[in-house]
Amino acid sequence: MNADTTRPQEQGNTEDLPDLDGEWEMKRLGDICSIRNQKVLPSNIGPDTLCVELDHIGQYNGRLLKYSTAQHSTSLKYRFFAGDILFGRLRSYLRKFWHADQDGICTTEIWPLVAHPERVDSGFLYAIIQSDQFIEASRISYGTHMPRSDWNVMRNFEVNLPSLTEQRAIAEVLSDVDGLIRSLDALIAKKRAIKQAAMQQLLTGKTRLPGFSGEWRPKMMRQIGLTYGGLTGKSKSDFGRGTAHYVTFLNVLEHVIVDIDLLENVFVNPSETQNRVLSGDLLFNGTSETPGDLAMGAVVQADIPDLYLNSFCFGFRIYDPSSYDAQFLAYFFRGPIGRQIMYALAQGATRYNMSKQKFLELEINLPSVEEQTAIAVILSDMDAEIAALERRRDKTCAIKQGMMQQLLTGRVRLIKSE
Repeated sequence: MNADTTRPQEQGNTEDLPDLDGEWEMKRLGDICSIRNQKVLPSNIGPDTLCVELDHIGQYNGRLLKYSTAQHSTSLKYRFFAGDILFGRLRSYLRKFWHADQDGICTTEIWPLVAHPERVDSGFLYAIIQSDQFIEASRISYGTHMPRSDWNVMRNFEVNLPSLTEQRAIAEVLSDVDGLIRSLDALIAKKRAIKQAAMQQLLTGKTRLPGFSGEWRPKMMRQIGLTYGGLTGKSKSDFGRGTAHYVTFLNVLEHVIVDIDLLENVFVNPSETQNRVLSGDLLFNGTSETPGDLAMGAVVQADIPDLYLNSFCFGFRIYDPSSYDAQFLAYFFRGPIGRQIMYALAQGATRYNMSKQKFLELEINLPSVEEQTAIAVILSDMDAEIAALERRRDKTCAIKQGMMQQLLTGRVRLIKSE
C-alpha cells in the first residue's frame, strides 16, 4: 500500500538518537515529506467526518477557526490524519496552516503534508512551513487570478535538518511559545466578551453605576449638534502630499478614539472651502459594505491644525461639550442599541449609505453628562486593557518569528538539560 494513503505510525524510542550538538544536514522537502495524495468523495465516508475548507483556517496563527462535516460537502477532498500538516496552497502568502490533531478531509486547495518520521519530526516540519523562507518559495506559483503553490517547485525546497532529537527539542520550544500565544488570544477574546456584555448593560441603562440614578432622557441628534461633510473636490494627486492631514475611512471604522498616528497627508489650498475637524468632534463612516458596519462612531481627542475628513465619512460637532460626552456617544453608536439603529437606517443593496438628515432626526435616550463620562471611562479602561494584551500577543508573535530564524537555521543551538 502507498505510504501516503495510510495512517502515520507512532515514532519509536529516541534514546539512541544523536545529541543536540551534531552536524546539520541539507535535505530537499520532497525527501522528508510528501502530499498525502488520497482523494475521496465526502459521500463515501462517514457524514460526521471533519471537513476543513481554506477559510476555516486562520491567517498566520495556525488555528482552526471553524469547520464543517462531510455531509455538507460534495466536491472531491483530500484525506488527512492526526499529525498531518495542512498547508493552504491557494494564495499561500495568506499563511494558512494547521497541525491536525484529528482525522478528516480537506479541500484540494490544501496540501495535507505527511512527515517521513525517520527523517523529520512533524512538529519541526510544521515550524518549517511557517518560516518566511518557505512562504516566499511557495509563492512561486502557477495561475495569476488564483495563484497556487507548485509542488514541483516546493519538493526541491532545501531544508537544513539537525538530528531528530534536536528537531523535537526545537519543536517543543516553539510549541510552548504557541501555547502562550493561544492563551493570550483566549484572554483577549474573554475580555472582549466582557466588554460587549458591559456595553449591553451600561449603554442601555439596564445596569446603573454606583451613585447614579434618575431617568435617561430622550434627545434628538439635531438638539445635540450638527453634521458636516468630508473633503470635496479633491483629486488623487492631492493625497499623499501637502502639510494638511486627514482622517482615513479605516481610522474611523476601526477606532473609538481616532489614532493620530494614522493620519495621512493631503494638499489643501488656503483658498479652498473645506470643513475642518476639531478636537471633540465625532466622526462616522457614511458608507459600508454591510449595514452592520455603517456609521461607527469615533471621537477626535487631539487638537490638530488643518485636520480634515475623508469624503466617505461625515462629522458631528456637539453644540455644548459640557452637556454631552463625545466618547460616550462614540461607544453608544458602536454598542448594541446604536448598531440596531444604524442597521434600520441603512440604505442600499450592495453598498449601504447613511443619510445625514436621517441621522439628525434620530432620538436616543441619554443619562446625565456625569454618568455618560463615568460609563465612557469604564469602557475606555477595558479597551486599554485589551490593547495592552494585544500588544503583548503581537510582541510574543514577533519573538517567535525571531526564534524561528535562529533555531531553524542552527544559528542558535539549544542547550541539553542536565
